[in-house]
Formats: sequence, C-alpha cells, structure tokens
Amino acid sequence: GRYFIMTTRIVAIVRMFFEDKTNRSIGKKYYEYKELCKKVQKYIDYDYEDECKVKHYFILMTIKNKWYLPSFTYYYIKSLGKE
Repeated sequence: GRYFIMTTRIVAIVRMFFEDKTNRSIGKKYYEYKELCKKVQKYIDYDYEDECKVKHYFILMTIKNKWYLPSFTYYYIKSLGKE
C-alpha cells in the first residue's frame, strides 16, 4: 500500500506540473522540472520498482537515473495535446 501511494503521488505531482499553463519558455519549464525531480527523488523507494505500472516505472527510472529530458519531453508533448 505504501508503494502505491508513493508512486501515485509522484505521478500526480508530475501531471500537475504540466497542467500549469502559465507562459514560460520551454527552457524555464525544463529547469523547473529538473528541480522538481531532484526534490521528489529522495522520496522514491526503488525496492518496489518491479511491481509498478509501465508509466510509473518510466517516471521512476528517469528520476532515479537523472534522465529528466525523456520524461519531460513525453509529458510536455502530452500536455500540448490537451490545449
């Protein structure tokens, strides 16, 4: 249960970040996303990473390995489709 709550909250934080439609440059948004991931990283319990959904695994692995650009690109493009 604890793992499910943690991953669900992390995914929610990432989604909420991209739902913010304030006019910022893509560079500024990427910098803010990296800072957000650095703050969230300390709360991730990687012992449960094999049990999660693919989408959650993708987010956890990009944060764990500090590969911020792939997840940023995915969610940025996804957020453009919602406009």
